Amino acid sequence: LTSPQPQPAPLEAKMSTPRSLAAQRKETLANLITATTFIDIILRNALEASENPTTVALTAALDKLLCLHGNLFRLGMFIGLLQFAGILVFHEPTDTLHRALLFFLFLGFLFAMFNIILSFIAMEYFNGIKHEDPEFVIVGVLKYKYWFLASDNFLYLAFLLFVLAANLLAHSALPITLSSILHVVSALGSVVLIFAHKTIIIDRQIYVDSSSGMRFERHLYKKAQA
Repeated sequence: LTSPQPQPAPLEAKMSTPRSLAAQRKETLANLITATTFIDIILRNALEASENPTTVALTAALDKLLCLHGNLFRLGMFIGLLQFAGILVFHEPTDTLHRALLFFLFLGFLFAMFNIILSFIAMEYFNGIKHEDPEFVIVGVLKYKYWFLASDNFLYLAFLLFVLAANLLAHSALPITLSSILHVVSALGSVVLIFAHKTIIIDRQIYVDSSSGMRFERHLYKKAQA
């Protein structure tokens, strides 16, 4: 009698070990992301979109961050050029109002330059860590994320100071009725835009369908509840 030949292992058994290792690595990387800034969200969504967390998945996230900071860089250049033009025009102020206008233009120009420099540093960093190991990419980006987020804040400050300088100019150049209308519109518009940024970007994005009562939320929130 011949001994029975061993049967080959099912394909599912062969694939289970690599798949479980990939899932374990994905969970380990996801546990590194604990905050809910847009940088954390982009990294987490890149992991969720990939079954196996590879360098390619994180490279896609870095490309998105590069695109974002490229836009911030260009916006900073635009607002900075406008403020520099204003500085050239009002570089010899004749009264206190124009001195205040010149001060706000200078300060806004500096904030625009800070935004440009930080955006440039961010783009250099993101390009430099492309194709590194996923663990290195996530830990590195999260380590410096508040520097990268600061470029947004400097750009907002630059815009607000430019609007303030424009209102000072309107106050000195227009009749009181027209300048008052511009002041009210500028104040209301600034408050609405700040509220929109807080609601859409900063606040937790959780949606409830009124007809079915179903709740929809980000991957990061589900992780925090688990």
